[in-house]
Amino acid sequence: MQFPAPIRSWQAWPATLQVLVFALLVYFFGSLAAMVRPSVGASALWWPGAGLTVLGLLLVGPRRRVALIIAMTLASILSSLVGGRGASIAVLFALINALEAVLVYAILAHRRPDPRALEDLHDLRRLLAAVLIGAAAAGLAVGAVAAWLLNAPFLPTVVNGTASHAGAVLVLAIVGLRVPTPRVEASNLEQSIQWGAVAVATVLVFSPGRALPLAFLLPVSILWGALRSSIRAASLQLLTVSILASMFTARGRGPFATATDLTGRSTHLSIVLVQLLVLSSAAVLLTVVVTVAQRRAALLDVTRREELFRVGFSSSLLGLLLLRPEPEGLRIVELNGVAARLLGSSADRLAGSLWGASLAPDDLVLVNEAVAVMAQGDSTGWHTELPIEVRDQLRWCEVAISPAVELAGAGNLVTVQMVDVTSRREAEKRLAFLALRDGLTGLANRVLLDDRLEQALAESRRTGLHIGVVFLDLDGFKLINDLHGHAVGDRLLVVLGERITAVVRGNDTVARIGGDEFVVVCPDLTDPDELDDVLARVREAVRAPVTVEGVNLCTDVSIGATVGGGDSEPRELLRQADAAMYEQKSAGGGRTLEGAVASEAATSASQVDPRADRT
Repeated sequence: MQFPAPIRSWQAWPATLQVLVFALLVYFFGSLAAMVRPSVGASALWWPGAGLTVLGLLLVGPRRRVALIIAMTLASILSSLVGGRGASIAVLFALINALEAVLVYAILAHRRPDPRALEDLHDLRRLLAAVLIGAAAAGLAVGAVAAWLLNAPFLPTVVNGTASHAGAVLVLAIVGLRVPTPRVEASNLEQSIQWGAVAVATVLVFSPGRALPLAFLLPVSILWGALRSSIRAASLQLLTVSILASMFTARGRGPFATATDLTGRSTHLSIVLVQLLVLSSAAVLLTVVVTVAQRRAALLDVTRREELFRVGFSSSLLGLLLLRPEPEGLRIVELNGVAARLLGSSADRLAGSLWGASLAPDDLVLVNEAVAVMAQGDSTGWHTELPIEVRDQLRWCEVAISPAVELAGAGNLVTVQMVDVTSRREAEKRLAFLALRDGLTGLANRVLLDDRLEQALAESRRTGLHIGVVFLDLDGFKLINDLHGHAVGDRLLVVLGERITAVVRGNDTVARIGGDEFVVVCPDLTDPDELDDVLARVREAVRAPVTVEGVNLCTDVSIGATVGGGDSEPRELLRQADAAMYEQKSAGGGRTLEGAVASEAATSASQVDPRADRT
């Protein structure tokens, strides 16, 4: 049920109007309760003064509460007087109502930013405790006043007063609480049918001469409205039923009137039964509504989280998998499209298969061991890079495995994240290659040359074998660049670097250290004379004709060589070989130019004995 706009904008009402409205409500319902109270006993079947005062304290602002309590007290006194009570009783009962309302509100507001919140069962327990404590205090006070001024029986009056105040406070306070009612927008027709069901249930329960115990129909029909419309609509229905039940029972109708006889005890019993009906109906109504609302809110939250997870799972840039450890291996429970592409198949085909099928056996053992450690709680995760064979191609993936989580219906699962790092590894490999290689020829650069020479010397110290260092400088290379351009010169360097590499031994290192200068490191020489063969092959390879960009070239090389051992210094070996090379070049070198090159600069060619190149 939707409240009208003026009630929805209650806070915008003037303070005086708010207080006046509550005073009129107390007067109206208080007069009605006083007029229909039973002839035996001092308390009414239900007394709305305290409940309306609690409702007012929940709805009005802090500055209006004192004025509200005063106005409500005066209205309660006036309604009691109209109902036939004496002035003393009216004043004392009104003060009791006011003090009860203040006590209930104080308990609700204790250490809470919002006393109106009724969001879970903890809040409901606080509400029920506040209502029962306030009603018990009011019942004791009512019993004492009634015994003192009216000579009424103390204990029955306390019971009646406690029950009547508890039911009224609980029913009326619902209107002012923020209850997370699990509302389902019911149509106007359904709301009309529901109200009709409440009316029919009330007639069936309290019709004259009704002997069947049908009181259970009332909370069921009201609960229907609370779950399909709103808790406030159910509160209004419960209030209506409470008033009708009081009137019918006071006139001897309904199932509770059968407890009336000539003794006061039976009359008090019938009153208590009606009050307990109202109180239990309100308590059951709130408990069911709050519980259902919490459950639906939890399900909605789970659904929302699952939807967010699935959206993130399916649209993630990472390959994501949920795996279930089994004796056969890691079974794929679910995976996203990225993971399916990384594994070279579709998600439908991969679901239910073993994830490790594309891993190398040794890598699969490592993965299974990591998952086993995580299952024992000894690890917070595992991360590595693994080669995965996809359609006869080897790809590298960065893999992160998270500890097992338990999901209902799926058992213990582990989550796997995968990223294709093949391109990154290739780039890193390329960068590492460029850092140690000559950018033009791909031969070792000076950094790698120094490292290889250090390794060779270390090995020589261990084995006692010799190390040969050969320094090469092309003869007439500048003239080639000048006549044919640097492109031809660069291509010539590449071809000669490949030739030199092809004729040296497999464990020798060929380096270009700048311009047309090459160095060859020859480790593990059992005899210095072994270097003669290397020098002969290198000279022959360089002298062989080369056709570059349509130009036929024949060139020669000046070579200097030296032999050292484990006690040699790397720089000293390079210096000696370099000095030997320059000595040879100064003596005329070994250059031979033919074709176009020779026509521009004819130079005699001298043959250099390889053994003479060493110093």
